[in-house]
Amino acid sequence: MSTTTSTSPTDIGQALINALNNPTGNLTRSLLLVDEDGNITGEKGSRFILQSYGYLGTCYFPSRVPSTNPVLSDLRVSLVASLTFPVDAPSFETLYPKASLQSLNSFDPLLYQATETAVLDFWNSCNDFTQYAVSSFWTVFIETRILCQALADQFTGAGEASLQGIISMLTSQAYSQPGSENDFEFKGLAQSASEMLLNLSQLANQKASSIQGLTASIASQASKIQTTRKEVDAVVKKFGLNSGDRYISTLDETLSMNQIVLNNSVEEAQAAKADWDREMMEANTAASYIWIPVAGWISGSNAILTKQEDVRMAWAEYQAHIGNKSTDATKTAYALVGAVNLLSLQNQAICDRVRSVGVALQEIQSTFVAIGNNLGQASTLMAAADDSVRTSLIANKQAIQAGITKAVQEFQDTLSAVQALIAIDSSIQTSGITADINAPSVL
Repeated sequence: MSTTTSTSPTDIGQALINALNNPTGNLTRSLLLVDEDGNITGEKGSRFILQSYGYLGTCYFPSRVPSTNPVLSDLRVSLVASLTFPVDAPSFETLYPKASLQSLNSFDPLLYQATETAVLDFWNSCNDFTQYAVSSFWTVFIETRILCQALADQFTGAGEASLQGIISMLTSQAYSQPGSENDFEFKGLAQSASEMLLNLSQLANQKASSIQGLTASIASQASKIQTTRKEVDAVVKKFGLNSGDRYISTLDETLSMNQIVLNNSVEEAQAAKADWDREMMEANTAASYIWIPVAGWISGSNAILTKQEDVRMAWAEYQAHIGNKSTDATKTAYALVGAVNLLSLQNQAICDRVRSVGVALQEIQSTFVAIGNNLGQASTLMAAADDSVRTSLIANKQAIQAGITKAVQEFQDTLSAVQALIAIDSSIQTSGITADINAPSVL
């Protein structure tokens, strides 16, 4: 929840202080900026909450968002990985002919169909999410920018007509004496401030309502992906990818070990980037990812070069073993094992990420609601335009003006964070783990 208070003050001074106290709550996080070589620049940047909670970029995963695997890849690129699977039954059966999988059919006659169904269900749910939900995140970005820009502009950007300017006039020497609140100009200024606060309150409430609708739409599509978790896990268990037994052990034990080593190296690379992201963020507005066909993505950031090399070595060993052992009888089986491994990792990643970004969306909505409520309370109290308004504003003048300055900085930080995320989302670079591998395009 936002740290902005929702208590009901009885005087305008306290109402304004409440409204100006940390209005953006947890929407951004301030981090050290580093250059492409990992050197700290001495400056700070702001990361928007959706990025921190797994929409895009390896994220630091706040402790209050539980995750079975807190270092898997983010939602944006995981969705792209999910769409590399066959799109329909003919495509699946052409890529993995059942007649070429005698070992699988002997192990479990029902496993082929279960695998095909799990793959296609997952692809369909991810395709629906990509088609109908991803654009909603951009609408969230736009709504956040509109509200924060309006608040910043009205608080300080319009000179004497801004909230800051009006408060300065209402607390000037001209209205320092009792009875001066009856002056026509005082009442006019107070009414202008009240109307401004009311308009901003209504805008915040409108944006909160919009975010609520977008969150519901995203959640509806996300539920389709989450319903595939059980069937995917059942297939993965029968393949023995996590335990190294069951079907994969019937092919050869070395493949099983190489698969586990590769998965572990990918996880360690993602964990290293997540650890780095807890305290720092790159100064440029680009993101790069490296594609491993049977495991998905790792970050291409220079911050984890050593971990990237570990993944490359694990991949080389994995590939070399398959190249040496693969025969006409096992070629399709090896390919299907790799596909199921990718299915396992991407299904887990996306299910975790849609849950965590849901938390972020709720945080955005609750923050906007709090802004709307607090500004609405201030508007109501300001409208009285009486001696209680005059004396309260004078008594709290310093705190109010300082609060306006600080609040505007928060709005600007949020605007910068959202703009940076939009820039990153628009310039994602991808490459294969080796030069011969074509990585899926995220754009």
